[in-house]
Amino acid sequence: ANPSVGYAAVDSIGFLVAERPDTDAAATDALEHHLRLVADARPEAPALMRMSEDEFGRLARVAMGLRERARTALTIKGRPPAAVGGDSASDRRRHASG
Repeated sequence: ANPSVGYAAVDSIGFLVAERPDTDAAATDALEHHLRLVADARPEAPALMRMSEDEFGRLARVAMGLRERARTALTIKGRPPAAVGGDSASDRRRHASG
């Protein structure tokens, strides 16, 4: 539940993470620290695709593979960019829990 993470999802490939640009340095440092701990403890850990929220929004518009991946992944936190689609009432409820 790190505040620097605006959106997170998981699928069979690994994790998608969109980071907020306006997070304080302590939260970002804590995220980096914990991700290193996981990587060191689990060399075979699932892949982690990290990007800024702005970059995720841009890529969701132009990269069909990423857009489909985000559409089908299980949302852990936040909401995917509007370009991902899935704007029905049931999708809004599902994403609102993050």
